[in-house]
Amino acid sequence: QHTFHPLHAQKTFSLEDVGQGVDQRFAGILDSLTNAFVSLDRQWRVTYINLQAESLLQKTREELLGKILWEAFPEALGSTFYRKYHEAFETLTSIRFEEFYPPLRKWFEVQAYRSREGMSVYFQDITKHKQVEEELFKLAAIVESSDDAIFSRTLDGIVLSWNTGAERLYGYNALEMIGQSIHTLVPPERRQEWEEIMQRLAEGQRIEHVETVRSRKDGRRIDVSITVSPVRDATGKIIGASTIARDITKRKHAEKRQHLLNEASNALVSSLDHQLT
Repeated sequence: QHTFHPLHAQKTFSLEDVGQGVDQRFAGILDSLTNAFVSLDRQWRVTYINLQAESLLQKTREELLGKILWEAFPEALGSTFYRKYHEAFETLTSIRFEEFYPPLRKWFEVQAYRSREGMSVYFQDITKHKQVEEELFKLAAIVESSDDAIFSRTLDGIVLSWNTGAERLYGYNALEMIGQSIHTLVPPERRQEWEEIMQRLAEGQRIEHVETVRSRKDGRRIDVSITVSPVRDATGKIIGASTIARDITKRKHAEKRQHLLNEASNALVSSLDHQLT
């Protein structure tokens, strides 16, 4: 989440003021802001623009100072920017919003403050943040729609996320599992195997397609194939794990039946051979 730190002084600067150095102290502060800043008078004329704003808007001070905002950016007429700024002007209130500006192909987070002199606008480019957010939404949609059980947990085994595939496989819904220990799913006779997986995970290994047994909410045991991957923070430290589990119970039963049939066939062949000899 982005946080703005607007100056308490909402004074606007005219071309003459800045040119004569009357407000050079304030101009220096505004140019040092990490957020872009533009001040407008009550006729929507640009009265000041800092260096960050020049860079983000791709226009120089010479191009903007003294110009009416909507003439300098005609594509913004009728846009969310136009409506929100007018809303602030008419209601004498501060506003905050996020919006995409197609001509610059950028997302902006904007916070504007209405004053008697006009309006002070602070904004920053959040395009990368929005792109990451969009990718996360896509990933979340893929995870949620997956037939496989997908969940994440801390190194201590506390569940952090739980998709609908996990609900179907294990019988527990997300409210029942998030914040609870994953050990609920591990049968007592599989705890040693679980500890070994945790040890390998702590060493940074990815555990792929391990066939094991888990317990459902209704008490039934199910055969599952699990893949467990370490989750790292920005520094590379392992902070948890993500698990993908697939129900292989039917396959295991089919394999068992086939094994019994093979044994029966071998026994029958052996018996016939014995009788013939």
